[in-house]
Amino acid sequence: MVKHNNVVPNGHFKKHWQNYVKTWFNQPARKTRRRIARQKKAVKIFPRPTAGPLRPIVHGQTLKYNMKVRAGRGFSLEELKAAGIPKKLAPTIGIAVDHRRRNRSLEGLQTNVQRLKTYKAKLVVFPRRARKSKAGDSAPEELATATQVQGHFMPIVREKPSVELVKVTEEMKSFKAYDKLRAERTNARHVGVRLKRAAEAEKEEKNFAWCSCRCPFVRIIIVLGLALIAEGCELIGNPVSAQKTSGPSSSSGDQPGRVNASLQSFGTSSVHGGMVGNQNMSVAFVHSPEINQSHDTSSSRNYGSGRFAPTNSPPFYL
Repeated sequence: MVKHNNVVPNGHFKKHWQNYVKTWFNQPARKTRRRIARQKKAVKIFPRPTAGPLRPIVHGQTLKYNMKVRAGRGFSLEELKAAGIPKKLAPTIGIAVDHRRRNRSLEGLQTNVQRLKTYKAKLVVFPRRARKSKAGDSAPEELATATQVQGHFMPIVREKPSVELVKVTEEMKSFKAYDKLRAERTNARHVGVRLKRAAEAEKEEKNFAWCSCRCPFVRIIIVLGLALIAEGCELIGNPVSAQKTSGPSSSSGDQPGRVNASLQSFGTSSVHGGMVGNQNMSVAFVHSPEINQSHDTSSSRNYGSGRFAPTNSPPFYL
């Protein structure tokens, strides 16, 4: 019993295979007949070459075969004109002509023109009548030594790429191809992001250069601001000392006044105002009323929990 879903065995073996056998016993005789036919043709077309007329070198069609060269149907009219051969004379001296063909490349045109010139230099033209020669016929000495060309003449040779042998060096042995491929693949993926970053960095650099070149006071303000921010970050949670100086109209510490403090004495929380002069510039900060009320230099209270502490630091000048 046949198991599983297979083809039902139903073989057809009685086909009389002897009726479908094709023999080739006449092959040796055909070989002899073809050879005799070639000999007769050579005698008939003497002194012309047995391989037929000269063909041009052309490239194969389509992307699959266009790198290979082969023999074409015939030379174009442009090639014949460049070689100095009339289009009506070419078929009579063993040159194939194809009036529909066009030259698409200068390299192909030059190759076929040189092929025609080489053929023309080796050509021996026999007169139509032995006793009467015309212009263009070869000399009698050349006719006496001329022989019929058997087989292909001026064959198309395909150039083979040359391989250069080099000595294997230590650098070649240490080269890691896989790592190189991965690195180049990564570079190709990130080329857009890296270009964008470089453009942004260049733009920022130009802006900074513009500020530093055209606005010399901007640099002073930027440096001062960065210094104050850095000092404030360091003094967070620590007591900040300041020196109080009363103004000309204030006689006690309860009145608001101005304080000339050093850069080390102030954090970001103590900055309430300021001014920058042109010469002998000083940074002056104004106390708030509540700060002045809570500040008492005469008493010896603990200033650790307060916002200010007395100090003898000199004022900060630029």
